[in-house]
Amino acid sequence: MFDEYHGNLVKFYQHIRPSTAILQNNMKLEETTRLTPAAAGRPRFAIPTRTRLMRASVLVLVTLLGAAVIARSDLPGSEVIWRAIDTKIAHWDWDLLGWETAAIRSKVNAQFLQPVAGMNEEGRNALVQEYLNRSQQIAQTENALGTLYADQVHQDKTQISQLEARLQGLKAQQALVQPAVEQIVEQQIAHELQKTGIQFWGQIFPPVWFTFSEPPRKLVVSPRDRIDTVYWGMLDPMLPPDERERIEDTILRDQGLSAYVTNIGGLGAYPTLVVDRASLPWVLSTVAHEWVHNYLTLFPLGFNYGVNAETTILNETIADIVGDEVGARALATYYPELVREHPGKDEPAPTSSQHDDTPI
Repeated sequence: MFDEYHGNLVKFYQHIRPSTAILQNNMKLEETTRLTPAAAGRPRFAIPTRTRLMRASVLVLVTLLGAAVIARSDLPGSEVIWRAIDTKIAHWDWDLLGWETAAIRSKVNAQFLQPVAGMNEEGRNALVQEYLNRSQQIAQTENALGTLYADQVHQDKTQISQLEARLQGLKAQQALVQPAVEQIVEQQIAHELQKTGIQFWGQIFPPVWFTFSEPPRKLVVSPRDRIDTVYWGMLDPMLPPDERERIEDTILRDQGLSAYVTNIGGLGAYPTLVVDRASLPWVLSTVAHEWVHNYLTLFPLGFNYGVNAETTILNETIADIVGDEVGARALATYYPELVREHPGKDEPAPTSSQHDDTPI
């Protein structure tokens, strides 16, 4: 790489050498004409003139610009692909920093307010189950609305209005208790983690923080002739179906690559992001799974997530094993009546947009 760059730089200097020689001759001629007879015998390099400094600066600037152009034209192919696809999804790129700021602020507030302080265990468990049951009602209502909106010929305006009012009421109830439900689940998972001995100075670190929220969509781009990932990125969760198809078709047409926008069930950010339209066993296991990703980032294995396929597989395998085990223990400890109904990790309930549980 260095030899190629050096060769390009030599070619650039050879290209500008005639102009440089002319410039140097003009500088010498001008300096000679400026010398007075009394100063003719003095060393010519004693005091550079302003003109010489200015022209030397211009020459340096031209050289740097030329080197930048040469380096720019030598971008790796993978970088070219990333930049080209970035431009296609610019309007739907997910704002991770904005989301992180709002989520951390909400978690800090909850630590001070302690919305579940003084609530007994029976009341806590009931609140969690009521919240998740209400999430299923929200999903069913949204599905019914989607069906009515899709029928352009026989739309029932009255029924649509009733369902929209019901949806708003359900979401308002969720918003009131969401901080408390999240804190209950966080404490339950943290308690099970402590019992396994995964702790620092008697405390779980990083703290188990998550939020119920619609996760972003994940764009995965692969070659058509082999199994590989040449690009991935997070898109706005409100990405409409027509835009989703446009992005996939445009990448196929312009880059000749297969693109797929998929849903995810969790995101290993911090706080982690988990969907609430799922069964309780799945929620418990996924919260633990995503915490494992955050924990592993303190070590080389997690820090190097995504560097290659091997480290990614190792991270996901560890998170799956620990997440399923801790989630099952939390279910048995706090919701023993549900253990027989859900003997293993359950899948998210079908919604208007089906989620998988692939963390990032």
